[in-house]
Amino acid sequence: MRTFIAITLPQGIKEALSQVQNQLKKSGAEVRWVKPENIHLTLKFLGEIDEETLQSVCAALEGISCRHRFYTAEISSLGSFPRNASARVLWVGIEQGKEETETLSQAIEDELSTKKIPREEREFQSHITLGRLTSNLNRFRLIEQLLLAASRLKENKLCFPVRSLTLYKSTLSPAGPGYEIIQEFSLQTN
Repeated sequence: MRTFIAITLPQGIKEALSQVQNQLKKSGAEVRWVKPENIHLTLKFLGEIDEETLQSVCAALEGISCRHRFYTAEISSLGSFPRNASARVLWVGIEQGKEETETLSQAIEDELSTKKIPREEREFQSHITLGRLTSNLNRFRLIEQLLLAASRLKENKLCFPVRSLTLYKSTLSPAGPGYEIIQEFSLQTN
């Protein structure tokens, strides 16, 4: 099964990010938008794993969740990878909670590498993907909308609690990916 580990966002945050997507859509750019119900913060993509590996991942996540406290994250930036002129991925980033999120990601990498799951080659960046550009059509209008939306986001920061790690199953279809929660692992409250 195809799997990944993520931080699930509250419904209100997903709705607010859907409004950001709607503002960016005004540009007329060709973007494959993440469906609002699928918006999340990926900590590690695992890809295809078997049942035995799934059990090892669950045991590792149980241990990690017992060693880390819950925290609050704040969405405070909007940007693209790579930079605006050659943007391919549109994202929102977190500032408050960034260090805790990076620590969780590193703990997952460290623990799963002992289970023969390869480490991610790219450096982890705390971000939530909103969409992926599929062409250059109206790219510069999109960048203009991105800058406007970024300034609004700085004024109206979005905070949310990070209380658990979630292991998801991802199923690909012509209509886009579908996500199903396999298991949630609660972070410590004290």
